[in-house]
Amino acid sequence: MIRSIISAAPSAKSIVQNFNVPIETLFSDNLYLPIRQRAIERIEGAIRGEISLASHGDEEEVLSYYVSRIYLSGLKNPRLVARWALHEAERAQTALKALGDAELKSMAAEFGLDLQIKPHEVNVGIDQYLSIPTLGPTWMLVNRQYAGGVVRLSLEETMRLLQAKIQAKICEGLPAELPANLIQLIQSDLDRLRSAAEKLATEYKPQHNAVASAFPPCISALIDAIREGRNLVHFARFALVTFLLGVNMTMEEIMAVFATSPDFNEERTRYQVEHIARGSGGRNYKTPHCSTFQIYNLCPGACGVDVTNPLTYYNRKCGRCSSRLKGSTAAARAQ
Repeated sequence: MIRSIISAAPSAKSIVQNFNVPIETLFSDNLYLPIRQRAIERIEGAIRGEISLASHGDEEEVLSYYVSRIYLSGLKNPRLVARWALHEAERAQTALKALGDAELKSMAAEFGLDLQIKPHEVNVGIDQYLSIPTLGPTWMLVNRQYAGGVVRLSLEETMRLLQAKIQAKICEGLPAELPANLIQLIQSDLDRLRSAAEKLATEYKPQHNAVASAFPPCISALIDAIREGRNLVHFARFALVTFLLGVNMTMEEIMAVFATSPDFNEERTRYQVEHIARGSGGRNYKTPHCSTFQIYNLCPGACGVDVTNPLTYYNRKCGRCSSRLKGSTAAARAQ
């Protein structure tokens, strides 16, 4: 099932033609209603953050995969595309874990990765490793073990890299342009999915007492990345949460910030924020200094030479905002 879906070309039209089914027939014939329902289920599952590995048969999985792509093309929602691609890649990664070494090596080869699988490690060529989408600072070559032209990975790390490759492939060609007659044919299904996506976006109200205009550029950039449907690396998430806690945002307000992240999961996010808020082993987590942001290449460098911590920037900006507000109030009273 995983091979059928992932190794196919991104073109929905070509795969459907392989089954000798006109695309329009998929959306008008009740014979294919289960396919459409399965496609909607896959997208709604991504919205809810629920991963299901229930077997529906190769044909239904492949057809519903491409019907999902057509729905997503009709919705033209980049955040939802990113969330769905991550969800499908996570489903694939879970299934890949059940493969034997030979099957895993064969699957990886379809992504240009020649894995050398050993009992306790997996080796991959440096050139192939560098072709993989970045997963954060810890995955940079300088932070990896490599020798003789190969990078050493654990099996778990290998699965994570394959997931990244799969996710990138799934995103190819989305959203695609659809003919007007097809959009009209699927409009009711699009309305249902659009409503589900909007419900997710409005479940947490992005209202808070913090002064967003006083956020430093590094924090604003992280929030913008989430809004654009990009996942943050672990350090970036940690730093953002500590900052938001530092400006006295509540749990629900912080949840609202992360709600549009492609991999948003309410239970997991709430647990992680609570863990940071409580600290661990008597340790209180503080917002990392600017020097640490620079190490992780997350500092735009536009705050001023005397700023050493994002909270310092925020407090100073808030002080100026407060001064301006007081001045405006006094002037209004004088009139």
